[in-house]
Amino acid sequence: MPTTRNSVTIRAPVDTVWKVVGSLESVVRWVPGVTTCRLEGAIRICNGGESQEEISGYSVERRSYCFRHLRIPLPVVSSAGSFTVAGNGETTVTLEWSFEAADPSQEAAVGQMVDGAAKQTPARLRGLVEGQGNV
Repeated sequence: MPTTRNSVTIRAPVDTVWKVVGSLESVVRWVPGVTTCRLEGAIRICNGGESQEEISGYSVERRSYCFRHLRIPLPVVSSAGSFTVAGNGETTVTLEWSFEAADPSQEAAVGQMVDGAAKQTPARLRGLVEGQGNV
């Protein structure tokens, strides 16, 4: 399964960044295309059910969680990934995302879509956290 990995450095304390990333419904503020979000148990439901993710491995101590798409508006058979927030003087957010294209001949095109979203998401998070003192 192809995987994309994108990281961004954010000029803010690690706990401030995790406060946003770890708040699972806050994706409406920083994930491109997400306009609504709610949780039903371990399922994150966005955009009226168009996108549904099973959340697992949520850890405040490690500042990370995994997601597996149950439904996503992309031509994929499966899609899953993880968010990790790490701080060593600077705060780094890493999004790792794997997918399997529904049509193997379209894997490169789907990969470009996934990679584009995987780059935009941490960048928008950085803009939110660095652009506002109150996140």
